[in-house]
Amino acid sequence: MRSAVLMGFASLGFLALGAPSYAGSDKTCSLTWSDSASSGIWEVVQIEQPYSVKSVRGTITNEGGRSWPSNVDVVIELADLQQTTTRYVVHARVPDGQFEITGVPPGEYCFRVGVRPAGWSNVEGRILVSGSAEGKARVRVTVPLGN
Repeated sequence: MRSAVLMGFASLGFLALGAPSYAGSDKTCSLTWSDSASSGIWEVVQIEQPYSVKSVRGTITNEGGRSWPSNVDVVIELADLQQTTTRYVVHARVPDGQFEITGVPPGEYCFRVGVRPAGWSNVEGRILVSGSAEGKARVRVTVPLGN
């Protein structure tokens, strides 16, 4: 399930302040995101259910499931909820959108997916890294076109 929050400020620096909220959760991602994980457009799509994985890897696809054009940069940023200064930033492979963030210890993280150049929405959510998660569980994010 996803919900959209429309941002109403023109400053790119302010857009990085998206604060996702999660239904039924007392932990939210009130983080200042780096510019590297922002596509610089108005819409932020929030994923309400956290991903539960043993390791942070998966696929980022675009709306319609097509391959990413060769001129885009698909970025995922991960931030530890307990220590917001602990960050991981990786670029997904284009055109298939595969990514892996190695060395992420168990814990609860917020993430943001952004695509450049602008035109797609940002996607935010949470990832729980745990040794008890299903071994084949992967993060699969679909990035919709912006409005």
